[in-house]
Amino acid sequence: MREGITASRAQGKWHGRPPFGFDVGSEGYLTPNEDYDTAVVIIDELDKGTSKRELARRAGITRTTVRAIDDNRERYIQGSAEAPVEG
Repeated sequence: MREGITASRAQGKWHGRPPFGFDVGSEGYLTPNEDYDTAVVIIDELDKGTSKRELARRAGITRTTVRAIDDNRERYIQGSAEAPVEG
């Protein structure tokens, strides 16, 4: 089973709960959902110096989610609706 999961991940497929702003498509790849734009705005606001607490309050999400978005910002900056996003 582990070998199958490893092979799927090597193809860029996602396993487990998808990150904020993404869904897992029928073929196993991450696809942006309606929250994707919120995540991109959060990254922009963090770059401007807005606190994680303030952003979480405004977006109606937890600070942990804001921290996860910040920690994985390359996923949001490089991802697009037309191409699969590697996880």
